[in-house]
Amino acid sequence: MSQRDILSWNVILTAYFSNGEFEKALDLLHRIRTEGVKLNFASWNAVISGCMQNGQTKQALEFLTQIQDFGFKPNHITITNIFPVCTNLKSLRGGKEIHRYIIQHQMMGDITTTSALVSHIAGVLEDL
Repeated sequence: MSQRDILSWNVILTAYFSNGEFEKALDLLHRIRTEGVKLNFASWNAVISGCMQNGQTKQALEFLTQIQDFGFKPNHITITNIFPVCTNLKSLRGGKEIHRYIIQHQMMGDITTTSALVSHIAGVLEDL
């Protein structure tokens, strides 16, 4: 395939992360960005999820900051992916900030997001 669109890039990116090829995925992300391809929500969500799948918790938070710097507002999928980051870091404060974001952006009606919130609270409180 000579001309790739963002969908095909996202599939390859996700495949690298899913196969545990974290460095290859980051190299590909860099390549995509340097080629001027505009990343979308699926791209960023794949990166955050891929970081989590590969045990790169702090890197997932760094990418969350980056997506916001690029003008993306986390959607319910992003939020669902980022709660485990806060749980793994035992960050009740981070979870509270995300909870506030969920309320402000009227995401409490999304069952996946709400379930992620409950799982986060249970995970953090479990160790107290």
